[in-house]
Amino acid sequence: MREEAAARVKGIMDGFFSLFYPSPCACCGRYIKDFIGMYICASCYNAISPIPAVSCVKCGKPLDTAALEECGECGVYKKLFSVVRQAGLYEKGLKELVWLLKFSGKKEAARVLAKLIMNSKAAALFEGAGLIVPVPMAEQARRERGYNHTELLASILSGQTSVKMSRCLVKVRETAPQNSLERRERIMNLKRAFKAIKPVNGFVVVVVDDVYTTGATMNEAARALLEAGAKEVRGAAAARAV
Repeated sequence: MREEAAARVKGIMDGFFSLFYPSPCACCGRYIKDFIGMYICASCYNAISPIPAVSCVKCGKPLDTAALEECGECGVYKKLFSVVRQAGLYEKGLKELVWLLKFSGKKEAARVLAKLIMNSKAAALFEGAGLIVPVPMAEQARRERGYNHTELLASILSGQTSVKMSRCLVKVRETAPQNSLERRERIMNLKRAFKAIKPVNGFVVVVVDDVYTTGATMNEAARALLEAGAKEVRGAAAARAV
């Protein structure tokens, strides 16, 4: 009964806002009637592509065949984290939500992304974890943006899972934007860019990021945390670029 009543109230409120405060979907441009995705319409939200069942057991990369467990990259390049999971593929509605959070100051998008993570296989990452750690930003970049988007996401996930969030990881040097670099350049760009300023002895740590592409960011975060005593480092990202 309570769920039905809550659904009715939500429907009334959504109708009110769509009538008096019409908002176009950031993905398709149609006006939003059901604010399940907040900044994107219900159709675009429901069309978010989950990580395929046939994917790398290590990093979540979609695979062409179920005969393989790992992608070629994880088979060749050593990964210091144990596993990474993502809510979905970095395209369409999910890509828009990440961009709105990261570049447009739409902080509430973090709540939508956290919900998507907790409704995916990534939710299992927090079982048995002792700490949630956001990927840090350089101080200058943080001042310019006014906030760290991964920290917002990690904070919400901490509240939903009751796993403590820690800002123990810091970025110790400026780096070039990762999206402008090739794979090898990404690795070298982030080499030793992170440092743990507090010990994390014996903890299973979940590192939270917005997008997983080559794993360079996650790997360097894992390196710093393992050097600080972490028992295991897992990764949770909102989206998986392919």
